[in-house]
Formats: sequence, C-alpha cells, structure tokens
Amino acid sequence: MIGLEDAPRYGEVVKRIFGQDEVVPPGITIEGERPEYALHKRENLFFAFVAQAAVAAQFAQVGIRNGAPTAGQPGGIVVITDAVFGVSATMDIELHLYSSDAIGLQLGGISSVGVISRDTRALDQNKTIRSDPFARIGLKSGAITGAPVYKISWLTGSDSRPMDIVLGPGTEAVFAGLLVNTTLFGSFRGYSRAMRPEEAAD
Repeated sequence: MIGLEDAPRYGEVVKRIFGQDEVVPPGITIEGERPEYALHKRENLFFAFVAQAAVAAQFAQVGIRNGAPTAGQPGGIVVITDAVFGVSATMDIELHLYSSDAIGLQLGGISSVGVISRDTRALDQNKTIRSDPFARIGLKSGAITGAPVYKISWLTGSDSRPMDIVLGPGTEAVFAGLLVNTTLFGSFRGYSRAMRPEEAAD
C-alpha cells in the first residue's frame, strides 16, 4: 500500500475489503470506517463486564488492565471507547490510571473471563467466541490510592459515557465509587491490538 509500507495491517484491510493493492479508494478513511473492518486491521473488538459488591466501610472499584507483555515482545494496546456504570446510589466516580511504578497496580481478581470479542468471526480453536488477548477485568474493595485524573457524577441506575483511554502494557484504568458500602457495576467497550515495537514510548 503506497505510503503505508510500514503498517501492513492497513494494506490488509484495503486489500480484503476493496480489492486494491496500492491505493486507498477515494472517500475512505481507514481509521474511521465500519466495525467489521477491524478484524482485517488486526484489531480485537471487545465487551467487558465486572462488578464489585458492596463492602462495609470500603470503596468499590472496577476497571480494565492491559497485561504485562511476554518477555521479548512489545505487548499490546488496549483502548476503552465507552463505559457504562450501574450504581445503587447517586455518587461521583473517579478515574485513576496506574502502572507498575512506586504506587503500583491496584486491581485484583484479574481475569479474561468477561472480556468477550464483539466480532463473532473471531473464534478460538474450539470454535467458541474468544476472550480478548490483551484486555483483562479486575476489581477492588478498599481504600482509593493516589490522585484521580478525572471525576464523573453518576446518577442512580446506569448511563453510558464515551471514553478515549489508551492503556499500554502493564497499566490499568480503575473507576472508583466515592460512597462506601455501595455496589459498583462496570461495562466497557473497546478494542485491542498488538503493538508494533516503534509504538512503544521512548
């Protein structure tokens, strides 16, 4: 693909969808096109759900982690595009971002169960809908660690908010409810993909 020689995933989607080998068709913006193109760009669309039950005198926290990369590999990128929270009382929710620095990662119960592909063409070796290869859910009940980067006022019930959170390898986004003894449900939508070596931060 002319101009995209170092990004073969873009050339692959243009070839598979439009039958072109060298030029993107007029009027097509690859990054803004239809979700069914994501598979050909080697992106993994996912839904995720996690719930932290109410615990007396503790803050409920839920979130998404991008796991640490395999040794010698650059790892993946996880992007959260939308979030829906269910709360049992009107409260503020804080967003915290953590890495393996002095504060450290906070989520427990890390699991790929509950992080499901949004594209049913993506099946595992048993022909079942697969979990996302990079995104993991996690939860925590206890003290909130560190300063927040964003705060949301959330009404009783549930609502959806757009997000643009990019998680590099070994980092996590944690959403903390600011009322103790309150259950917090989190539903997330996003995508992941393998990271190219040159995409790692300097």
